Amino acid sequence: MEKHVYFVRHGQTDSNIEHIYRGKDAQLTDSGREQARTVAERVARLNIQAIISSTLPRAVETANIISERTGLTPERNGLFAEWREPTHIQGVHSDHATARSTFEAIHAAIDPDYRHTDEENFSEMLVRAESVLHTLEEHSAERICVIAHNGFLRVLIGRLVFQDLFNKTLFIAFLRNAALDNTSITYARYTPDRSWQLVTWNDQSHMG
Repeated sequence: MEKHVYFVRHGQTDSNIEHIYRGKDAQLTDSGREQARTVAERVARLNIQAIISSTLPRAVETANIISERTGLTPERNGLFAEWREPTHIQGVHSDHATARSTFEAIHAAIDPDYRHTDEENFSEMLVRAESVLHTLEEHSAERICVIAHNGFLRVLIGRLVFQDLFNKTLFIAFLRNAALDNTSITYARYTPDRSWQLVTWNDQSHMG
């Protein structure tokens, strides 16, 4: 069955504006909720048949706002969650020396199995991305809205586009050089004969 999947990054969070790593505890701001209401109007015109959300609060709340507009009950799935950050940077500002040195080490390591401390490594994220694509391919709905996260969406779309060529180096380049804004829509199409194709990336036309 052909699939049309609209990947939406959650709305703005307290971590986004304060630049403090909060991991799973990040929450939508008032502006983030307004962004979610705006993208919900756009999603309502896409004739979607299902909503799938990460289990993290910021994605769940964004999905619930879209649900109110579309009348569809979101499915929650932990496979769509954000990259699990190192525990020791929770509550730390992004400019703090500890955070900066941690990410410099993680980004510099080409080995996909490299682990700085207790974070999810690239190989593990890639396995999740492959599971997500399989989940979407097998889903009963043809038109799906997915609510997910900045880092993991880059792994997912990277795997979708580059397939077996996607590696840690390409991921870091993607992370640094391709913007992915809150409540943007990235649209991908799946056909059994041609597999996945990326159609649009970081579409924010609904934001005005």
